[in-house]
Amino acid sequence: EGIEGLVSRRGSHASGVILFDENIYDSAAIMRTPSGALVTQRDLHMQEAAGSVKYDFLLTSVQDIIIETINLLQKDNKIEKDLSLREIYNKYLHPEVLPQNDEEMWNALAEGRVINCFQFDSAVGSQAAKKIKPQSPMEMADANGLMRLMTAEKGAETPLDKYVRFKNDISQWYNEMERAGLTPEEMKTIEPYFKSSYGVPPSQEQLMMMLMDENICGFTLAEANSARKIVGKKQMDKIPELHDKVLKQAKSKKLGNYIWNNGVGPQMGYSFSIIHALAYSFVGMQTLYLATHFNPIYWNTACLIVDSGSLEESSDSTNYKKIAIAIGKMRKAGIKISLVNVNKSGFGFEPDAENNQVLFGLKAVMGVGDDLVNKIIDKR
Repeated sequence: EGIEGLVSRRGSHASGVILFDENIYDSAAIMRTPSGALVTQRDLHMQEAAGSVKYDFLLTSVQDIIIETINLLQKDNKIEKDLSLREIYNKYLHPEVLPQNDEEMWNALAEGRVINCFQFDSAVGSQAAKKIKPQSPMEMADANGLMRLMTAEKGAETPLDKYVRFKNDISQWYNEMERAGLTPEEMKTIEPYFKSSYGVPPSQEQLMMMLMDENICGFTLAEANSARKIVGKKQMDKIPELHDKVLKQAKSKKLGNYIWNNGVGPQMGYSFSIIHALAYSFVGMQTLYLATHFNPIYWNTACLIVDSGSLEESSDSTNYKKIAIAIGKMRKAGIKISLVNVNKSGFGFEPDAENNQVLFGLKAVMGVGDDLVNKIIDKR
């Protein structure tokens, strides 16, 4: 107990960036990490208290896969060439042009047919998609948030499972409110914050708005934002005080208990902001679109190229272990990987749309160097 909670080491945020428009030393103290990167000496919360705002810039392998898929599609004349990256995005991948009601795309997500689908490629994410069966960007955003929320008590129904149950039969949510003793007026009051997500609000915005409603708790914006941070960051020492405040300011004891148990409490896992979850969902939709609206072999080949490390410029030699793991993942998903074809194979992995398979690249063959690969291709 004497060492619990003490700082044991220092680390730097993987993607957190603070932008300064003034002398950096007016509000921050700076140091370098072992790799030489400049970081603040204070932690996130202390630096925010000094007036800074942290931005997260996320880089993921799925971005490489999307770009590689586009390259392969252009090579086979499946999409327009001679377009800038922005023009490609606007024409094929912008949220306004993605087919948001495409049944095949949503079925592919629910059935787990798209490998490396952003945020849904883990066991937890795959299970969430299978249970929720999202049919819209907002439901996909709900799934992104719900998969991160846990139950307060061991063995209790998870927020995700409750969402699925209420989605299949919304009357069960109204029955739950009746059992909690809510009046018809109180049910109508909380509908705007609960009903859009089938009685299980997973986003920080829903939490703040319900607490600020004059007919619920009447929190100020500052109080609601403070509650969001306490819940989202699991500041357990402040939870009892927040609990008392919610019950004290609620228009009725039963309403306060319902809001706490069903609106605030479930978000103590790791609640997402809707703008965070929705942005994740649109990236996920981009992966679904590329994998279902074109021959899936292009997406699968791009996944193999990226997962095998074929795009890594820093590597001086082929990483056969990484390639073997990536091929194993593909074959487990039922994707055919052909043996090397001296007449067809290129430098790296390539799609063979005619035979619905991925062609093994000549470069990946042990003992075959770049010069020999280039000679084979040149002499065809």
